[in-house]
Amino acid sequence: ADINFPEIIDAKEYGEDKEDNALPWDKIPSATYKEVGNARKDVDVLNKKHLERIAKDPEFIALNEDLKIRNERRDRKFLSLNYQTRKAENDKDDARRLKDINERFKREGKKALNDIDDLPKDYEAPDFFLKEAEKMAADFVMLNSTEQDVSKETQKPTETVEEKK
Repeated sequence: ADINFPEIIDAKEYGEDKEDNALPWDKIPSATYKEVGNARKDVDVLNKKHLERIAKDPEFIALNEDLKIRNERRDRKFLSLNYQTRKAENDKDDARRLKDINERFKREGKKALNDIDDLPKDYEAPDFFLKEAEKMAADFVMLNSTEQDVSKETQKPTETVEEKK
């Protein structure tokens, strides 16, 4: 059981099987290891929290909109050769990207850009995948610490009324 993030790289378009000389599928022997813990019981809870968070996260919302547009463009059967049509599509993409960046800058307390070309060439967007992974790890720690607290409480001997006297 896995917890999935949106797929940025389209395997249908960029996967190895698209290459002319792709290697055939093979399988390597699995590694031997000693299992020291098991998170399988927590995956459903962690996945639910993850999905709730990314549904509200502006970065993931913008990413999902971009992925939807990418998939629509990949699946379309034709592409206009008209310069004005293509330029309008590119301008619309730039406007959407500028809007997303300005919304991010607003959240970060930075000054908005007037044009997408004003974005510094060395600008790096925050790694919101990493931030979400950190939140998932924190959720996992909280789940386990709660379980340990509960198991400690259930293992304590109960006091009887006579013992208190």
